[in-house]
Amino acid sequence: MLTESQIRTFKDIGKDYNRSDDTRQRTGVRLILTVRKGGRKEWRVRTIQDGKRRFKTIGTWPEMSLEQARESVHRAPIVGSEDSGNGKVRPSAPKPSVDPPEAPTALYGTVGELMQEYQQDLKLRGKASHNEFRKCTEGYIMRPFPDIWRMQARDVDAQVVKRVLAFHISRGVTTQVNRLRAWMHAAFQYALKAENDPRRASSTRWGVLLNPVSLVPLQQDWERQGEHVMTLGDVRGVWTTLPAMVKRDVLTVPLVQLCVATAGQRLVSLVRLTVPDVHLKRGLLDMPGSSMKAGRPHVVPLTEQAHEILERLVYRSKARGTEMLFPHRNRPDRHMSTTSPAQLVARHRDAHKTSGWAIEDIRRTAKTVLGELGVSKDIRDRLHGHAMHDVSSRHYDRYEYLREKREAMKVWSAWLSGALQGDDIRDSNAWA
Repeated sequence: MLTESQIRTFKDIGKDYNRSDDTRQRTGVRLILTVRKGGRKEWRVRTIQDGKRRFKTIGTWPEMSLEQARESVHRAPIVGSEDSGNGKVRPSAPKPSVDPPEAPTALYGTVGELMQEYQQDLKLRGKASHNEFRKCTEGYIMRPFPDIWRMQARDVDAQVVKRVLAFHISRGVTTQVNRLRAWMHAAFQYALKAENDPRRASSTRWGVLLNPVSLVPLQQDWERQGEHVMTLGDVRGVWTTLPAMVKRDVLTVPLVQLCVATAGQRLVSLVRLTVPDVHLKRGLLDMPGSSMKAGRPHVVPLTEQAHEILERLVYRSKARGTEMLFPHRNRPDRHMSTTSPAQLVARHRDAHKTSGWAIEDIRRTAKTVLGELGVSKDIRDRLHGHAMHDVSSRHYDRYEYLREKREAMKVWSAWLSGALQGDDIRDSNAWA
């Protein structure tokens, strides 16, 4: 598609030439910019009538902007003088006695517009993943494939999707390719439904008849579930050797420690915490639904270790005059990147030859340890804020299970205290 900046670069080459806006419809309508000999730039609309191409001039640039030209094409009937395509104006045909034809249908949205609108939809629905979606699609589609980004969404087929994924696979990308595929599938699924949704405010048309991503298989061998559980030495290292990996006072270490102290709450939720979310006197974290994967508020009881970490973080945030507990180094109004703690753990793993644990293993470790110490799966799932899909939980059960979650956190706090001392209470008969 044309842009205003591109149009400025089109020069006089001594003869007429055309540049298409590439907004063709199934009806054969296309917006054309004709650069005349001498440099004059005219907007023309090309149509197909009786198997022949017909052109009508609708204005000149810059008097008529690109946006106005597009509006003139798909919002109103085409008016203007008709020419043959070689610059010679022909008399307009006499008006028929029948009703005039309807205006051409609205232009269809591009892939980029679809990705941006779906990102806004995620944001409006309070999904914390909307930023992750934006970064993924811009980094893996917009920058390496600007032609696909400008392509109409309805023109995308399985081969286009395959081209994008195959390119990143050739660069050595593995599991992230499956994440990209999942995001693209979700966006096109949105396009299939959104156009006919009576509650949708946007007037963009997509014209998508099937989801092209569905025809491209998921790479199953890159979806192996993790099995690693942290050792006592791994857990102790978070408080002993991990802080020594940073040369200055940064917040990545307390973020990793808080993830462990809260029994593996999601890093993307913790990094969004603000001072009002922390209730030290009540011993609770009140996570808003906007930071949760399930989109629902989540209350987390605090262990002794989490209380100590949060007390320091709240004090430092108030001293900085900001509400963010984990602000970005250069943008205090935003939270830090979630890749920073993962990178820190990776450097620690390489430097200290640990068992090979990663950030995502913290949650698995808590699930496993709490299960071995007698906490039921239902309470473990509620402790981690999982969406409960049974009918009772979805429609009727509004009990917060705060008492049960507090008891589970006491169990985790006891195990963590022992682990930091090198003892495993799972070996004690008291927990048998």
